[in-house]
Amino acid sequence: MYMKKRSLPAIFILLLASLLANVFLITKSIPNYIVSNVIDGDTFILANGERIRLLGVNAPEIGNCGSTEAKDLLTKFINNKPVRLNRAGLDRITPKTLETKT
Repeated sequence: MYMKKRSLPAIFILLLASLLANVFLITKSIPNYIVSNVIDGDTFILANGERIRLLGVNAPEIGNCGSTEAKDLLTKFINNKPVRLNRAGLDRITPKTLETKT
């Protein structure tokens, strides 16, 4: 019985170390991209020239009411910052992404 109680913390430490290693390896394998320009509230351009449109975001187009505010807010969050992209596929205009992480 004494041996079992003593081995529980060691097992917990091994499991925690394994979990942390997996999280590190997963996040390390997803590349970061730098945003070079924000087009409007739902579209931006990466430093490599690729145009990205956010999935599930329908911001006003340039010239419409609220478009300046939408662009300014997205610019504040991601312009000249690294982002991580999860590709969701293509729409008829540009590739989409599920998330960005700054």
